[in-house]
Amino acid sequence: MIEDQEHLEEEPEEELAPALDMGVILISCADCNRPLLNMLKVRDSDDIYKMKVMCVNKKCTPDGERGESWVHTLKGQYFHSTIKQRDRVLSMVEEDGVMIVRLGKKR
Repeated sequence: MIEDQEHLEEEPEEELAPALDMGVILISCADCNRPLLNMLKVRDSDDIYKMKVMCVNKKCTPDGERGESWVHTLKGQYFHSTIKQRDRVLSMVEEDGVMIVRLGKKR
């Protein structure tokens, strides 16, 4: 026997929470253009950060050394994530007012 479909009430659609994403900044190596880090802005604020990311590639510069990104100035609050799943953040150290992020590969 076929049930009468007219009597079934549709469930109201759930309202989605507002997204936190206020913009993504992709930081790449200035020497080999390899994408290194995503910076996801989650909140506006007066916080200002300067950041430089060291490249994962061991020999991406002409002299066979690791390259680095340009210095990026970020305003607000951010989350970060590596581009490739095998990459990881080894350290974040402030030097002369610039946050230096060193990346490595998971083994």
